[in-house]
Amino acid sequence: MAAANGTPIRLVQENGGLIELDATSITFTVDRGMSPHSLPAFGGRRFSIDLNKNKSLIVVEGVFADDKQLSGGAAASAIMDFSVSQTGATTGDFDDAFVTSANISNLLIVGDGIVVKNLAGDTFTLGLEQSSGTPGYNTSTDKLRVKNTGVSPNVVITTTQFAQGVADWVNTDVTDMTATVVNSTINQNDSGKNAAVRITQDSTGSSGNRSAYPVFEATTGILNAKLRLPHIQTFTGGVDTSAKSAGDKVMDLYGIMNNSTRAFRQNVVNQSIGETIANTIGGSVAALLTLGGTLVGQAFADGDYIIGIQIPYNSKVQAGGQTYVARNFFMPTGLKKNIKDKSSEGNTLPASTTFDAGDNFTGIQGTVTKMDIFYDAGESVYGFRMDFMPIDAMV
Repeated sequence: MAAANGTPIRLVQENGGLIELDATSITFTVDRGMSPHSLPAFGGRRFSIDLNKNKSLIVVEGVFADDKQLSGGAAASAIMDFSVSQTGATTGDFDDAFVTSANISNLLIVGDGIVVKNLAGDTFTLGLEQSSGTPGYNTSTDKLRVKNTGVSPNVVITTTQFAQGVADWVNTDVTDMTATVVNSTINQNDSGKNAAVRITQDSTGSSGNRSAYPVFEATTGILNAKLRLPHIQTFTGGVDTSAKSAGDKVMDLYGIMNNSTRAFRQNVVNQSIGETIANTIGGSVAALLTLGGTLVGQAFADGDYIIGIQIPYNSKVQAGGQTYVARNFFMPTGLKKNIKDKSSEGNTLPASTTFDAGDNFTGIQGTVTKMDIFYDAGESVYGFRMDFMPIDAMV
């Protein structure tokens, strides 16, 4: 199916991990949910109402086989989302923005800035400044210019400029890391476009999973209640290379399917996980999830929950002068989608692109709802049948 590029089907986990599948067949099913009704005295003519309430199911059949060489290594990555504050991300209030004139002024008062740490243990800090010039990364001072004092009134940095400035800093001054500007993974509004930065470790391995970084440091004090800090997903998804047997792969996926859940993100502003849940889903439910102040099942912070799938196909529309190029199937849900947004013509990202829940073209959001695994004595492989249901939002 993706022979032109050798890209396998991949299940995507919440921590960025990928589970490769050797598929032998794939079935796409769409049910538009219409029911025709016959009209009396109209000669059996039928009518229906189509409300565009669709259900979809993807069935994948394949095999698990022994690895013949080391595989599976992945580099840890983190996301800093500047389109919304940490509090806004917790409550779902995307009007609670991080980049506002008042918040930028407060951040300049308390100082500090963004801190990252690489695999070698080296720490890098990006401070903030107000000075004359275009807002963004200032290579002369190695700081992020967030307010241009050379014009009247002072020009405050935009969300996109903030994200681009952080990416420029990482790519210029931080060793063993790279950064790209991406859409917000949680803010689907226009304010979330090109508003986040994905920072990726250069080296693969689980040692890159640093739960304390990146961090936006701000001195607490009288402004603490007024400060808004950006939404941050710390470094996760680093996986060590390994060679697994077919049975190892089955055990891994069987374990995930039997016990996994969406991860809760802890509020950066000195708020416990229990408090975050209480604010999000109510104190009564949070009480059921906590025992003596400890979150039940806190291991789900590992983020092994399956949140998407990337299924590559060969495209001639995007091939240019080549015979084929690999693209991922995508689910074009959402309002204001034109023909290009829903077809192969708009599918310009390569199949190897990193899955992004905020970008439809990187894959299909959803989860595995059922999996049958079977084995015949004497065989060296396991067979499977998997039901994947596309879902745009899930808690």
